[in-house]
Amino acid sequence: MNRIQCGTGLISLILIFIGCTHLTEVKRAYDRTDYRKAVQLSLKAVENDSTDSEAWLYVAKSSFALNNKKQGLKALKQIRILDPASKRHRRELSLIYQNLGEKALKRRQKQDAVQYYLSA
Repeated sequence: MNRIQCGTGLISLILIFIGCTHLTEVKRAYDRTDYRKAVQLSLKAVENDSTDSEAWLYVAKSSFALNNKKQGLKALKQIRILDPASKRHRRELSLIYQNLGEKALKRRQKQDAVQYYLSA
């Protein structure tokens, strides 16, 4: 029984390490403004763990940087479902929605702007 628990713990640690390493690559790509790669790696992370709100955040941020609003909004909704109480994610989401609101105002899309600001 002890060996099974130890083996299970080791497997969990390996999986956590792999996940962390994968997000490190996502962060590097994002910081280098290689948003396509950041999206690709983030989606791979989400494919492996659909509850990874940090990976979803990078999907959102990178998608918006590439003007892929549809994918970005889908990722934002997923983050809100997965981690509604996270102050960090709420702050990030607010900034993204404010940015979307400002862009909508510049395009004179007042109704969209109001919706984004209300989501912030």
